[in-house]
Order: sequence, then C-alpha cells, then structure tokens
Amino acid sequence: MTPTCETEHFQAEALTWSAGTAGRRQCRPLGGASPLSVFEAVEAKALLPLPDKPFVLACWSTAAVRPDIHIKVGRTLYSVPWKLIGRKVDVRSTATMVQVFHGGDLVKTHAALPCGSSFPLLGWVPRAARTPTSRKSTPDTYELPSAKAGGSSSSVVWDCMGSSTSRTPTRRITAAHAKHALESDNGR
Repeated sequence: MTPTCETEHFQAEALTWSAGTAGRRQCRPLGGASPLSVFEAVEAKALLPLPDKPFVLACWSTAAVRPDIHIKVGRTLYSVPWKLIGRKVDVRSTATMVQVFHGGDLVKTHAALPCGSSFPLLGWVPRAARTPTSRKSTPDTYELPSAKAGGSSSSVVWDCMGSSTSRTPTRRITAAHAKHALESDNGR
C-alpha cells in the first residue's frame, strides 16, 4: 500500500469505529446517552464549515525604528518609512511576510528574509525632514565636517555610506564615523 492509500484506509476505519462502536456506547457523564446521539442532537448544528484559506500562524512583536530607518525583527533588519524614526511600531511576522503597523495602520510590508539579513536600504531621510536625532546617524552628520576637511574626504564618507561591502547600514555609518574620526585626528 502507498502512504496515500494507507491514510485513506485509516481515515475510513476511524470513521467506521467512531460511528459504529465508540459513538453508540452509553456514557454516564452524558446521562446514559450515546456520544453520537448527543453530537447529532446538539453539536452538529453548531459546527461551521472550514475556512477557505488555511490559518496562518503569526508572531506579533514591538520594535523601535532606528535612526537608519530600520527595525530589527528577530535578527533581521527591515526598512520602514523615515517619518517613523524614533517611534515604536507593531510587527506581525509570518513564515512568508513581515507587516509593520503604526497606530493600527499598516505602513510597510516585506517578504520575510532569512535570519541575519537586511532589507536593502531604499533611500535616506529627505534633508528638509531631518531632525537632530536623525542627523546623528545619517550621512549628513559627516558631510559638513568632511567637506571642511577638504580634499576627497567628503567623497570617501559618501563612498563608505553606500559601500556594498558593508553588510548593514549601521555598519556603513560606523565605518564612516571611523574614517571621519581618523581624518579629524590627523588634522585634516
């Protein structure tokens, strides 16, 4: 017998046993009635059909939006709208999707990524909307000092911020900060 045939056979036998043997026994907790008669008289009317779509298991969590416009879900980074920097968001994670909610409204949806990866950074905060909090961790933090330093230091900072060799935007920012500090220490 193939596994499918075996499963069908076991299911048929289980139905026969449930209706013919177990369902016809008299049961003391049911006042001497049989489970099958109680099911047919009371419970069968209350059953609803199964939903068309299967139930999706989801995990809810809360995340803080970091200055690099990312949230951390597990060990994976996902980008969110820049207007949410510094705020808390609710996150619904499934095996295939990550949804980000703020104030009960869906603000971003991502395909679920493997653990430890990050969603590509799609753009920085617009200049006009930057606040002192967000400037601490954006390329503009290093733009003015590196431009004053002269030479190619400004382009080095921007190259570092957009480097594909850095795994995450946070690491890019850290690398840019290190280069800026090194230039400052050398008097440039």
